[in-house]
Amino acid sequence: SVDLTNVGHLVYSGIEVIDITGSGNNTLKLNLNDIFDLSIETNTFQGLTKANTLVIQGNAGDTLDIVSTSPATHPDWTVQAPVSFDGGLTFYNHITSSSGIGDIYFYSTITQNYV
Repeated sequence: SVDLTNVGHLVYSGIEVIDITGSGNNTLKLNLNDIFDLSIETNTFQGLTKANTLVIQGNAGDTLDIVSTSPATHPDWTVQAPVSFDGGLTFYNHITSSSGIGDIYFYSTITQNYV
Protein backbone atom coordinates (compact mmCIF):
# COMPACT_ATOMS: atom_id res chain seq x y z
CA SER A 1 0.00 0.00 0.00
CA VAL A 2 1.11 3.54 -0.76
CA ASP A 3 -0.30 6.60 0.98
CA LEU A 4 0.67 9.68 -1.01
CA THR A 5 -1.23 11.99 1.35
CA ASN A 6 1.68 11.74 3.81
CA VAL A 7 4.37 12.60 1.26
CA GLY A 8 5.75 16.14 1.30
CA HIS A 9 4.85 18.73 -1.32
CA LEU A 10 6.72 18.20 -4.64
CA VAL A 11 8.78 15.25 -3.39
CA TYR A 12 7.71 13.47 -6.59
CA SER A 13 6.70 15.22 -9.80
CA GLY A 14 6.35 14.61 -13.52
CA ILE A 15 4.48 11.33 -13.00
CA GLU A 16 1.76 10.47 -15.52
CA VAL A 17 0.98 6.82 -14.70
CA ILE A 18 1.11 4.80 -11.48
CA ASP A 19 0.80 1.02 -11.80
CA ILE A 20 -0.24 -0.73 -8.58
CA THR A 21 -0.43 -4.15 -10.23
CA GLY A 22 1.55 -6.74 -8.33
CA SER A 23 1.27 -9.77 -6.11
CA GLY A 24 -1.60 -9.50 -3.69
CA ASN A 25 -4.07 -6.67 -3.33
CA ASN A 26 -2.55 -3.20 -3.37
CA THR A 27 -3.94 0.17 -2.27
CA LEU A 28 -3.09 3.69 -3.40
CA LYS A 29 -4.35 6.61 -1.32
CA LEU A 30 -4.25 10.15 -2.68
CA ASN A 31 -5.97 13.51 -2.62
CA LEU A 32 -6.39 16.39 -5.06
CA ASN A 33 -3.16 18.06 -3.96
CA ASP A 34 -1.30 14.85 -4.80
CA ILE A 35 -2.62 15.10 -8.36
CA PHE A 36 -1.26 18.65 -8.61
CA ASP A 37 2.10 17.64 -7.12
CA LEU A 38 2.60 14.49 -9.20
CA SER A 39 1.36 15.60 -12.61
CA ILE A 40 2.47 19.19 -12.98
CA GLU A 41 3.28 18.66 -16.64
CA THR A 42 0.94 17.71 -19.48
CA ASN A 43 0.03 14.01 -19.38
CA THR A 44 0.51 12.46 -22.81
CA PHE A 45 -0.54 8.90 -21.92
CA GLN A 46 -2.52 7.38 -24.81
CA GLY A 47 -3.13 10.78 -26.40
CA LEU A 48 -4.15 12.72 -23.29
CA THR A 49 -3.13 16.34 -23.41
CA LYS A 50 -4.05 17.55 -19.95
CA ALA A 51 -2.05 18.75 -16.97
CA ASN A 52 -2.99 17.69 -13.44
CA THR A 53 -4.05 14.29 -14.73
CA LEU A 54 -3.06 10.96 -13.25
CA VAL A 55 -3.63 7.48 -14.71
CA ILE A 56 -3.81 4.54 -12.28
CA GLN A 57 -3.33 1.00 -13.53
CA GLY A 58 -3.97 -2.10 -11.47
CA ASN A 59 -5.91 -5.33 -11.35
CA ALA A 60 -8.86 -6.89 -9.55
CA GLY A 61 -8.39 -6.66 -5.80
CA ASP A 62 -6.49 -3.36 -5.98
CA THR A 63 -8.00 -0.28 -4.34
CA LEU A 64 -7.84 3.44 -4.99
CA ASP A 65 -8.67 5.48 -1.88
CA ILE A 66 -9.47 9.07 -2.79
CA VAL A 67 -9.50 11.55 0.06
CA SER A 68 -12.59 13.72 -0.04
CA THR A 69 -13.77 16.56 2.20
CA SER A 70 -16.99 14.60 2.69
CA PRO A 71 -16.61 10.89 1.84
CA ALA A 72 -20.36 10.23 1.93
CA THR A 73 -21.18 12.73 -0.83
CA HIS A 74 -17.67 13.39 -2.24
CA PRO A 75 -18.50 16.99 -3.34
CA ASP A 76 -14.95 17.64 -4.49
CA TRP A 77 -15.07 14.92 -7.19
CA THR A 78 -17.42 14.39 -10.15
CA VAL A 79 -17.80 11.01 -11.86
CA GLN A 80 -17.41 11.13 -15.64
CA ALA A 81 -18.23 8.51 -18.27
CA PRO A 82 -15.71 5.63 -18.52
CA VAL A 83 -13.25 5.91 -21.40
CA SER A 84 -11.13 3.55 -23.46
CA PHE A 85 -7.87 4.59 -25.08
CA ASP A 86 -7.36 1.33 -26.99
CA GLY A 87 -10.56 0.74 -28.91
CA GLY A 88 -12.51 -0.85 -26.07
CA LEU A 89 -10.02 -3.42 -24.79
CA THR A 90 -9.37 -1.63 -21.50
CA PHE A 91 -11.78 0.75 -19.81
CA TYR A 92 -10.82 3.46 -17.37
CA ASN A 93 -13.17 5.05 -14.89
CA HIS A 94 -12.79 8.83 -14.94
CA ILE A 95 -13.34 11.34 -12.18
CA THR A 96 -12.73 15.07 -12.26
CA SER A 97 -12.21 17.47 -9.40
CA SER A 98 -15.19 19.73 -8.85
CA SER A 99 -12.94 22.66 -9.71
CA GLY A 100 -12.31 21.03 -13.11
CA ILE A 101 -8.53 21.22 -12.83
CA GLY A 102 -7.66 17.68 -11.73
CA ASP A 103 -8.46 14.32 -13.35
CA ILE A 104 -7.95 10.69 -12.38
CA TYR A 105 -8.34 7.83 -14.86
CA PHE A 106 -8.17 4.35 -13.33
CA TYR A 107 -8.70 0.78 -14.54
CA SER A 108 -12.32 -0.26 -14.12
CA THR A 109 -11.12 -3.37 -12.25
CA ILE A 110 -9.77 -1.21 -9.40
CA THR A 111 -12.10 -0.68 -6.45
CA GLN A 112 -12.60 3.01 -5.71
CA ASN A 113 -13.38 4.42 -2.26
CA TYR A 114 -13.85 7.96 -1.04
CA VAL A 115 -12.27 8.32 2.37
